[in-house]
This record gives sequence, C-alpha cells and structure tokens, in this order.
Amino acid sequence: MQSFSKNFLFPFILTFLFSGSLSAVSQTDQRREQLRTELRQSDSDTARVRILFRLGNQFIDGPSDSLMHYYSEALLIIEENLQQLEKEKDKNDLEELRQFKQLKLRVYIEFGIEYFFRSDYSKALDYYFRALHIAEELDDKETISECHSEIGIVYKTQGKYDLALKHNEEALFFAAYVNKPSWTA
Repeated sequence: MQSFSKNFLFPFILTFLFSGSLSAVSQTDQRREQLRTELRQSDSDTARVRILFRLGNQFIDGPSDSLMHYYSEALLIIEENLQQLEKEKDKNDLEELRQFKQLKLRVYIEFGIEYFFRSDYSKALDYYFRALHIAEELDDKETISECHSEIGIVYKTQGKYDLALKHNEEALFFAAYVNKPSWTA
C-alpha cells in the first residue's frame, strides 16, 4: 500500500502543483503582453509612462533588471517632456511640468528601492536624495516624508544610526502634515 501512495500520489500532487504554477505564469505573461499592447497603442506620453510603470511593477518583488528597464524607458520619456516643457515654461501649463517632475521623482524612488535590494546603498541613497530634491521643489510633503523614510532605512542598514534617526524624525515630521495616522502611529 505504501508503494502505491508513493508511486501514484506523489506524481499526482506534483502535477497538480505544477499546473497551478503554470496557470499563474500564463496569467502573468498575458497581463504583460496586454500592457505591451497598450503601450504600442498609446499616443500620450503620460499614458505611456504610466503603462511602463505598470510593466516595471510586474517585477517589483526583488532585484530585477526588467523593472530597471521599464522604469528607464519611462525616465527617457519623462526627461524629453521636461526638457521641452522647461524651454516653453512661460507658454505652458505649469501643472503639466509638475506632473512630469512627480513622475521623475517616482522613478528615482523606484531606482533607490531597486539598488537597496541589490545592497548598492550608495546608489540607493543617490536616487533617494534626487527624489527628495524634487519633492522639496514641489513642496510634496507626503513624498518628502517617504524619501526621508527610505533614506533612514538605508542608513540603519549601514549601521549609521545617527543619520537614520535624523531622517526618520524628518519623515515623521512631514508625515504629520499629510494626515495619515498609520505613518505616525
């Protein structure tokens, strides 16, 4: 009887588990292909950037060259638009300029997270500080808080506790402005 269960049940269970994994992979691949199709069909730079973010976020669970690829593609579009908008600043809606700056700082935060996952703390800090600079320029207190929090995490990981504390206190200070109780609990 034991031989029967080994010879029959074990392969059956493996097949069942494997087929479930294939189904999940297939759905993920379909989702990515759907996003790529949307990207090809999109004629708005803002929409293309957001689709590239969604494609990159498909790989958000740890070090990923694919995440970096999609966010880098988004950054190229963002920088092209920012360059054009800066040239014509007085003619354009400043809200569009602000929107592209917010998209750029989101790329920098994601790059910082990615480099943190790779244990490249100097690059992570570089991108977090770039994002912080833009967030301060935009007076975006929520993102200022987020940047300080991320910087604090890197410094804590490096054992630089004084700097970690300083940035975590800054994060807490700015979190109080955005009225998110979970940030200040």
